[in-house]
Amino acid sequence: MPARSLVAVAPRLLSAVLVLCGLAVGASPAVGQSLSDVFDLPTAKQERLKISAEFVDADGDALAEAPAAGETVTLAITARIPEGFYLLSQTSPAGMPAKFRLTETAGLEPAGDGFTPGREPKSELDPGYGGVVEKFTEEVTWTRPFAVAEDAAGTLRIAGELRGSYCSAGVGGACILLGKGDAAFEAELSAAEMTPGENEPVAAAEPAAQPDSAVESGDAEETFAFAEIPQVRGKDGPVALHAFLPAGAAVGETVDLTVTLTIDEAYHVYAMTDPGSVALPTTVEVDAAGLAPRGEFAPSEPAETVERAGGVTLREHHGEITFTRPYEVTDAAYGLRAAVQYQACTDQTCLPPKTVPFTLGAAPAETDGDAAVAGPPAVVPPAGPAGDVEAGEALADSFVLEKSWIEEAGVWWALPWAFLGGLILNFMPCVLPVIALKAMSFAKQAGESRARVLALNLWYSAGVLCVFLVFALLTLGLGAFMNVESFGWGDQVNSNTGKVISLTLVFALGLSMLGLYEIPVPGLVGTAAGASGHREGALGAVLGGVFTTLLATPCTGPFIGVVGAFAVSLADSNPLGSVALWLAIGLGFASPYLLIAAVPSATKLLPRPGDWMVRFKEFGGLLLLGTALWLLQGVRPLELWLPILVGLLGLAMGLWIVGRLIRHNDSFNRKYGMRIVAAGVTAAVVYLAVQIAPEGGLNATAVAEREEGWEEFDVERLNELRAAGRTVLVDFRSTICPNCDINEATAIDTVAAHEAYRELDIVPMKGWIDLSPEAYEWMNKLGGIGVPHLAVFPGDRPNDPAVYNGVITQQAFLDMLEEAAGKKLPGDPVRTAAAK
Repeated sequence: MPARSLVAVAPRLLSAVLVLCGLAVGASPAVGQSLSDVFDLPTAKQERLKISAEFVDADGDALAEAPAAGETVTLAITARIPEGFYLLSQTSPAGMPAKFRLTETAGLEPAGDGFTPGREPKSELDPGYGGVVEKFTEEVTWTRPFAVAEDAAGTLRIAGELRGSYCSAGVGGACILLGKGDAAFEAELSAAEMTPGENEPVAAAEPAAQPDSAVESGDAEETFAFAEIPQVRGKDGPVALHAFLPAGAAVGETVDLTVTLTIDEAYHVYAMTDPGSVALPTTVEVDAAGLAPRGEFAPSEPAETVERAGGVTLREHHGEITFTRPYEVTDAAYGLRAAVQYQACTDQTCLPPKTVPFTLGAAPAETDGDAAVAGPPAVVPPAGPAGDVEAGEALADSFVLEKSWIEEAGVWWALPWAFLGGLILNFMPCVLPVIALKAMSFAKQAGESRARVLALNLWYSAGVLCVFLVFALLTLGLGAFMNVESFGWGDQVNSNTGKVISLTLVFALGLSMLGLYEIPVPGLVGTAAGASGHREGALGAVLGGVFTTLLATPCTGPFIGVVGAFAVSLADSNPLGSVALWLAIGLGFASPYLLIAAVPSATKLLPRPGDWMVRFKEFGGLLLLGTALWLLQGVRPLELWLPILVGLLGLAMGLWIVGRLIRHNDSFNRKYGMRIVAAGVTAAVVYLAVQIAPEGGLNATAVAEREEGWEEFDVERLNELRAAGRTVLVDFRSTICPNCDINEATAIDTVAAHEAYRELDIVPMKGWIDLSPEAYEWMNKLGGIGVPHLAVFPGDRPNDPAVYNGVITQQAFLDMLEEAAGKKLPGDPVRTAAAK
């Protein structure tokens, strides 16, 4: 995700929340590092975890020779844990439970329900994890049965690794996540009376072979082989793929193409046929040369039928699955180019679909539109019925969008609409919680001199305009000097770091309004004494304007999206016009306060200062705490919620010490001594929060939850659908976006909308711009400066998408779909049906 603009916009505004910035760096110093990095440091214990594996019989004795094909053998994995250390169990409620990842199973097929420990783990409360953990100490052995394959040849072999939390106990103890190679194991067994002549598989964890290379088998034959572990966000994904094709076969002989997927325990992929109404089938597309297919792909074992929430029936493959298809050799120089597509899912979430291309042997000669040898297939859309896209024209990934009505009108006509959009922004849901701040400020201004009322509101408006001026400078390229690669409306809450900084600031202000402590900036939020508190000062007014504006930007009000996009488009051709549009939005947002400045007598319409202000301020504090919770629900993954709440507790404890245990008449030494105590308490609790944070801290990998009736945004999948002539809707949104929720509830996720998707053959996709860098990048490509942003790619015009930014009505949305699909909906569907 590109760097965000919050740091560039208001760095000094964030100084009060630096105590939580440790979370932004990542997890604790130990989490995410390897064993050699942590447990081998000079200051750490030199004890290491020892892992061994062997094949045993029913009595637990080691086997010297493999049983016959079809019989069962047991793999025993033993962990010897040094004194003072422990491993979490597979079922630990807290922490990162243990799991086994198999990278090679030569001649064996998994049986049973996974690895079973030989004894029960010990359950106890662990403050470091903030809950009960199940742990093993000293030594523990896990077992799992495997069936010897009918076609097994040579040596039986299993290789893999243990993943999970490995911790040192006691005061100062730390945990690390066992990573690749930290706890690896392997076991071999010489086969007895095996049928010779079959190929030994390539280990899934080995680097991918060259696409056209061949490997030698046990009987001197050759096999074309390919192996790869597709990456997911820069790390090994949960599925390893390897493919084989026998080499050197004569014309007329039959060879089998085998594609094997080795799947992590927590994941599954879907069946090739009848995967379920909401599942993506696993597919293998093959372009062969010198080979004629003699059947369809068949799985090595039938898919497992499972019932999911809502009565949905799915067919899934777990563990390892091999798809085989026979081919007759028609030319001695044979080979193929193929692409495997699958989607890896857990019981709760799904990763984006993956397409893995590979070649085996002498691949077919490339022609226009063929897949590239070393990359994904080139995507070429078919000619549409209207002839808008010529056959063979490649799909575009940059677009010349139709000018909006405001761009056609020009800058001068756009200025009043920009002002109106800024004015309406005052009434968006994001701003309402801080209106209490300004309303109380207005009430305190009643009875003030005209000059003071004018000055305070001008200072407040100056804070508002400063933020919009920074937006303008970022648009003009100033971000290049601040490591801000791109700029969008609301970017400061499109990352976990921005969300945590924002919610911490809101939380701290909420506690101040509830009277827990006083911010030492006169007039920023007032004091617990209400009317007798500090008078509002210039600095408080400016920071109030900055704070209110930053909190407003997660909401995109009417005209903001189209005006903001116009301002961005003018950055090169008319920079002054671009700046003017941003400042016009700012003036509109500040206009109510400028009106008060121009007509100070308007403050007389409010009740005179009194006790009601204390209650009103406390109510505003509760609204701000609610806003902090709303910002928290946008943080992903959910495992970050507990450490963030613990960090906020530490902040509240420190602020309580400052606000309640320090008196105005205390000595200098006592005041600063108590402040040091407050800082220490806060730092200690925040350190605990960092310790219990998942691997990666605020940069931990987050996966969007799969929603029924929607596909997650994925560029490969989007281009595949565009190439197939399908109409695609992409709803770009974020986890912090009230207007996105309004759109879904009233227009794009209603019964009427889903009926339209079926009738018009439209594929709906959802792109979370704060969870997917690809989604954020494509929103920008499609003219979006903020969310909600809709894009519809017509099936016959895949390079000519229609876009819409902001809240949309049901009728306008259905009209947009009909125009893109080139046909009308039958009848008159209910336009305002409830969401599915």
